[in-house]
Amino acid sequence: MSRLGLAIILVAVASGNAFSQQTTNADASKGCTFSEVYRKVGWAIPGMPAVPVQGKYPRKPYSDMPGVFVTALEPNPVETTITVIWCSRDDDGRLQIDDEPIGVISLMAYDFDGRVFAYAVRYGMQSILEGKRSQLGGVSQAIFYDLDGSGRFTLMRGPGGPIVPSFIPDWVRERPGSLPK
Repeated sequence: MSRLGLAIILVAVASGNAFSQQTTNADASKGCTFSEVYRKVGWAIPGMPAVPVQGKYPRKPYSDMPGVFVTALEPNPVETTITVIWCSRDDDGRLQIDDEPIGVISLMAYDFDGRVFAYAVRYGMQSILEGKRSQLGGVSQAIFYDLDGSGRFTLMRGPGGPIVPSFIPDWVRERPGSLPK
């Protein structure tokens, strides 16, 4: 009788699992998405301090945003690091933060009436083995925004999308004498 009872219980448990309408943790889709990261103290912009590129790429109007100008900059240093943040593939719900070696390919400043509100950086990913940098072949990008006119570039967007600003912060369009301090 006990063997028959045990067999019935096993069949009930197995059919309950097979026809259950609830997903298990293994079946649940992992979700971790974000498009921008805010850092109150501001981000270190790779390639800064930089100077404008003379000659070939002078400061010019940016056609998609009236009143906005773009200036190509000569990055200094070219070999640097960038803080990267990503969702862990192995640990659901975990964000990973690291400083990764990069080589700056291009650095652009976006301004309105001379007030820089964004920097766009395109960079090649690198590795460091035995103290020597090597290109990994991947290219990425990021845009850094000064949201309040403080000179701190607190918002980082990337790597997806175009490497141009998607908005102009409100402080940029205000009169020069009314900038926040």
